[in-house]
Amino acid sequence: MAVHFRRPFGTSVTFTYGPLGFLDSPGLYYLSLGRAAFLFSLAFSSGLFALLIWAMRRTSPLPVAVATAYVVGGVSRLSSTALGLNVAVEDVLAVVAIICTWLLSREVSARFHPAIWTTLGIIVAVFSLFKSSLGVAVGVSLLLTLVFVGSQRLKSFLFLALGGIVAFGIAWFGTGNGLRNLVPFVKTSASVISGYAGAMGIEVPNRWYTYWLALLAVTIVILLTYLYSRRLHPRRAQIGIALVMLATLWFLFKEGFVRHDYHDLIFFVAAPLLLAAFPLRERLRATQLLSMLALVIVAAYVSGAMSNLLANPMTGIQNFSSEVTTLASSHRSTAVMEHSRRAMRRSYVLDGVTPEMVRTVQSHATDMSPWEQSLVWAYPGITFDPLPVFQDYSAYTPSLDSLNADFLRSTAAPEFILRQGGLSIDGKDPYFEGPLAQLEIECRYVQVTASATWQLLQRGPDRCGRPTAIRTITTGFGHWVNVPTSSNSDAVVATFHVSEGLWSGVQGLLYKPPQVFLALNSAQNQVRFVTGTGPDLHILRPSPSLAYSPAFIPGDVGRLRLTVEDRGITPSGLTITFFRVPTAPLSGSRS
Repeated sequence: MAVHFRRPFGTSVTFTYGPLGFLDSPGLYYLSLGRAAFLFSLAFSSGLFALLIWAMRRTSPLPVAVATAYVVGGVSRLSSTALGLNVAVEDVLAVVAIICTWLLSREVSARFHPAIWTTLGIIVAVFSLFKSSLGVAVGVSLLLTLVFVGSQRLKSFLFLALGGIVAFGIAWFGTGNGLRNLVPFVKTSASVISGYAGAMGIEVPNRWYTYWLALLAVTIVILLTYLYSRRLHPRRAQIGIALVMLATLWFLFKEGFVRHDYHDLIFFVAAPLLLAAFPLRERLRATQLLSMLALVIVAAYVSGAMSNLLANPMTGIQNFSSEVTTLASSHRSTAVMEHSRRAMRRSYVLDGVTPEMVRTVQSHATDMSPWEQSLVWAYPGITFDPLPVFQDYSAYTPSLDSLNADFLRSTAAPEFILRQGGLSIDGKDPYFEGPLAQLEIECRYVQVTASATWQLLQRGPDRCGRPTAIRTITTGFGHWVNVPTSSNSDAVVATFHVSEGLWSGVQGLLYKPPQVFLALNSAQNQVRFVTGTGPDLHILRPSPSLAYSPAFIPGDVGRLRLTVEDRGITPSGLTITFFRVPTAPLSGSRS
């Protein structure tokens, strides 16, 4: 939707995915973008399988190479299916590692291949605009390769830069972006990456065993890296290959285990691909093939089932034929999209979106909170005008939260906000998701109407005065703190400055920091707390004159307690400052 409506990334749109992120979406929402996503998926999958066949063909007969590529490459369907995507795009890290290993293992006098370096530049550019964290990971592997490659570093860098700059420019400007939002895009992407692990990291307890399986996979990859590189000369090749593999394993592990649920499949489906980087010969060839098979079985075990496409290729052929037929026909594609729109509208009506809400927001700029932007696609008459960080839970750093809050203060703010009540992810408080923006909504929007599950808000004048500090409390984790009461129609808000210690910072850099929990009023009423936005104002006691329907009023907090995962009571580490926000009574609202 952001690309279709030509919204500039970095200023009007900020998300974990960049302007090319739609290429991995299997949905047919807009015909031209759907066709582009299909072609990307086809090119990505074809390139992956071709590379695997080439890599295995160096030491194995063609039938063995094809069979190995079919099994090892096909297992990537396990993660793409689990994530609801077309392809397992993180496999690009394994693809780049295979190419970098080949470049590093060649003789100094080997022929220079400008096409390969140009292609690598295209890859890093495309995937930087696909998902910034992938661009960083690919860039690290390429930087290590340039440092340890035997010769012609300058020429390699020039062709790498040429491919990257040209591809980036075509993709950037082709998706409606310009020079003015390039620097903001880099800054917001850095904020998205830096805050992701602390805000979005989770652990599903019943997947603890996958850590041991990941250790097994890492051990196998490191072992084969050693068996292959020990015979290489000079030593720089050994060091370069080892560092590329270690960096790739680390990035894949973070991609898969920060959100440790089904996302861990990202790591497990890429692990057997990495083994294709090593053209082991003679007796070690069997070790390589058996290791790849073992890691494929591990991935299948973690997923719970092998891919149907792997066991039944005819299904894949039929699906491919159906997609080509649909995308080639504008009439058929339009029919599919209209059928989907009707189905989505029925679903929204059943969920509580009333005809009055839809009529009211027709032809008006409207944001959907906390994340259901698809409603705008289902009702094309609504003007697409989301907050810059357009899913509330993604505003998990002060700069991202401020981006939304500043937008709500500006004249470009949406006229209406259609909000689905009580929704959050990972057990968080929905009114703490982008807390500063939530306060701006309370100050600037009045309720027009509401059902049991959806609320329609309309922009009005700012009803809030400047926050005035009431009390500052310095304490530690595990201690209950009483929240001051408000007077008249004032709201009470608070900032939280959390110091978890040096070790937590190291954990956050290398993997993910421990989770922090906030108990509200009682130990049983506990939510996940995002420390990244802790210094922003959080609504603890809403204004008594808010005049929202009860289901949409933030809970009144009388006392609170912050705790850290696997840590007991501490004497210090937490500073809470409470503020009073003068709030004028509402006028003209209706429910």
